Amino acid sequence: MSEATNRPLGELLNEHSADDQVEVRDLVESLLSRRRARPHHPRFDCEGALADRREHYTSVELQHEIAGLRSAN
Repeated sequence: MSEATNRPLGELLNEHSADDQVEVRDLVESLLSRRRARPHHPRFDCEGALADRREHYTSVELQHEIAGLRSAN
């Protein structure tokens, strides 16, 4: 990575012309609108992670444990 990537974005923008700043703003707004337009797909990478605990916990207890695992990521 270049040294420029360690500097705050605002500092980098201030070194450019007003036209360049408008272009950057347009690019950022475009990226944001694309991200908002994408559907959210839930991740199921923890599926089956608690199968070995099935006989020791109720389904509600497992749901709480799963919620804890998800929040840890």
